[in-house]
Amino acid sequence: MRWLFTSLMVTVAFALCSGQKSGEHKTSPAKLTFAVEGLHCENCVANLTKALKGVSGVQKAEVSLKDKRAIVTLDESKTSVSNLVAQIQKQVSYRLTLLLPIENWEKADRNKAAQVIKGVKGIADVREDKSGLLVSFDPKATVRYSELTESLARAGFKVSNSPVINESHEHSSSHQSSCCSECESSHGSSHSGSQHSGCR
Repeated sequence: MRWLFTSLMVTVAFALCSGQKSGEHKTSPAKLTFAVEGLHCENCVANLTKALKGVSGVQKAEVSLKDKRAIVTLDESKTSVSNLVAQIQKQVSYRLTLLLPIENWEKADRNKAAQVIKGVKGIADVREDKSGLLVSFDPKATVRYSELTESLARAGFKVSNSPVINESHEHSSSHQSSCCSECESSHGSSHSGSQHSGCR
């Protein structure tokens, strides 16, 4: 009888353990769009791309000099979006600002959407963009992209999964060339004096 009871208890414990594992919350990688300040040349693009790909959880990173955008596929089970931004700012001199592209933004209640995001713990600043909201984080906070999209969804807003392209930006070839020269010279002489790299 005791043997039967022990066997039953082991079976129940195994079933509960298996059920817990199968019910674990798994999130799909998030495709994020960042507005980037400080990009001047292809060396800048290479520096930022390398830094992004070096962060745990980043599965893909593409940086556009023309659009001043970075498109990042991030597994937030390893690194949250706010921690990604904080890590990048420690490594390079470019500033990333998360862009939340909201569907039907032209007709949306923009002030309401901004207030929703401001209400999320760890948000430092929220600004309007022509396609959605630009979001900055408290460097010491941990904020996940899913928190932001879920908060907006509860308020009736839907975040688009499509990357946002900055169509209005223009960049002269002469500026790119001169900045590349600056990057090349700085790479050879300034690594020992600063932890940041890239054009400024």
